[in-house]
Amino acid sequence: MFASTAPALLTHIPAGTVIDRFGPLRVMVFGEVVRGGLVAGLCALLFLQTLTIEHLVLAALVEGALSVISSVAEITSSRPR
Repeated sequence: MFASTAPALLTHIPAGTVIDRFGPLRVMVFGEVVRGGLVAGLCALLFLQTLTIEHLVLAALVEGALSVISSVAEITSSRPR
C-alpha cells in the first residue's frame, strides 16, 4: 500500500512541470500506455512464474506516479482557457 501512495506525495509538483512542457493530452496518453505495459509485463511474469514481490513494488511505485500525473493532466485539460 505504501508503494502505491508514496509517489502521490512526491510527484504533484513535478507533474505540473511535465504537463506544461509536453501538454496534458500527450501526458495522459503516455501514462495510460505505460500503465498498460506494466499490467502486460506483470501478466507475462506471472505466466512465466517469475513474478516476485520486488516486481510488484516497482510496478506499484510507477503506477502510483503515473496515476498522479494523469489525474493532474486531466484536471488541467478540462480547465477553461
